[in-house]
Amino acid sequence: MKLPRTAFLLALLAIPAISGCRPPSRSGAADAAGPRLEGDRIAYAANAPELSALAVAPAQPAAWSALRTTGRLAWDEDLTARVYSPVNGRVSGAAVDVERPVQKGETLAVLLSPDFGQAQADADRAATDLAAAERNLARARALYANDAVAKKDLDDLEAEVARDRVESERARSRLALLGGAPGAPVEMNQRFRLRSPVRGAVVDRAINPGQEVRSDAQTPLFTVSDPTRLWVYLDVTERDLPHVRRGMAIAVRAAAYPDRSFHGRVEVLGDALDPATRTVKARGLLENPDRLLKAEMYVDVELSDPARRPGLEIPSAAVVADGPRRFVFVEEGRGRFRRQTVVPGSERAGKTQILSGLAPGERVVVEGSLLLQSVLSSRA
Repeated sequence: MKLPRTAFLLALLAIPAISGCRPPSRSGAADAAGPRLEGDRIAYAANAPELSALAVAPAQPAAWSALRTTGRLAWDEDLTARVYSPVNGRVSGAAVDVERPVQKGETLAVLLSPDFGQAQADADRAATDLAAAERNLARARALYANDAVAKKDLDDLEAEVARDRVESERARSRLALLGGAPGAPVEMNQRFRLRSPVRGAVVDRAINPGQEVRSDAQTPLFTVSDPTRLWVYLDVTERDLPHVRRGMAIAVRAAAYPDRSFHGRVEVLGDALDPATRTVKARGLLENPDRLLKAEMYVDVELSDPARRPGLEIPSAAVVADGPRRFVFVEEGRGRFRRQTVVPGSERAGKTQILSGLAPGERVVVEGSLLLQSVLSSRA
């Protein structure tokens, strides 16, 4: 029965311990006891059984040069408004439904609100007081012209008009802040109109007819945004950071549409690393004209840099880690291998980009590299 390759490798590593053979020779000639070691080089005899556990392949130019990372979609906050009610009240009638396009200033829902009614009453009373004070002042001025009113009384009436005008402006400003139409006659109906502050579409709604609404609620009653433009939040590793810059083109693919890509650009690159993930947060702007992508989707992102050299690619199994360093084993001839330091790049589908350390066409060990690494590590 044929042994699996992993079992075969373990058996090869166990041969010196079982047979009592001496450690690998450091002399100038290979012998039956094991491979010859010279620095980071290993040489096996032509008939060494270990060679049957090794497979080599040439380093090839990478078929992909874009950086790859993951991302999360979100609403474009520059075009998004989360609408809360500034007054307490009860929802009267139907509210605008999700996906409905709305214009800036359009009514989203109507509330019956005693708070808003009080603001209406205050504005109406202030306007009435101001009108009465202005009439009194007009009569006083006519009397003063005929020496029928003292100057002091006239001054008092003028001060009263000034105070009433300030109070009227304050009451009307508060009413306008709550949604009353500036300059329009005050309506005493307690009907507060919750309006959209931006143009877009209702993408979320948390309000129903008859519902009690509070001004201190933590959940927005409506979210209005433009679903045709989305933000995508990216995680950029330290290794890829030198290759990412503002304005780079990005292509996004979602699991829901594996054969379609959506395009945008990098807009913001963070100035600090996340201490947990050791990545830099970046943000891209994405066009979504058909509204297929949805906020909070997780996506795969490619960042294209035409000036970046694509480098080489090899099977990921060929790369060996030793602390922070990465190595591959290059075949120099039959049974002769050299450990070579490399700088790896992105990984995809079992292939790893090699940014430096290898030349095109160099043959590297793609199966059995851990065996060679263990031989070098066994040196005293």
